[in-house]
Amino acid sequence: MKTIIIPTDFSENASVAVNLALRINQEIACRFVFVNVSQPEIPVTLTGKQHSEAIEAFIINKEKELKEYTAKLGVTALPKREIVYVIRTSPLVSESLCEVAKQQKADLII
Repeated sequence: MKTIIIPTDFSENASVAVNLALRINQEIACRFVFVNVSQPEIPVTLTGKQHSEAIEAFIINKEKELKEYTAKLGVTALPKREIVYVIRTSPLVSESLCEVAKQQKADLII
């Protein structure tokens, strides 16, 4: 099974990449790893408690948004298709994508 990283910012261009990945999946079994990298604007408190709770809520909301986005594009799990969702909070998009690709042992980044 090939692992394909699909970064998305929920844009039209990202939708084109998803459609390309779906076409690849018609030929071979794939594990799609949808990745969203963004930096929330959350104020830091002295204790850090509020900040960590806000980050956690941000990640939960982004994952929900990512699942809704892929469902709208017709992405579903199938016998030849596994789906994974990854949310990263970082201003360093390319570095975050490289880390995810390494962790997931990616064969391709679309």
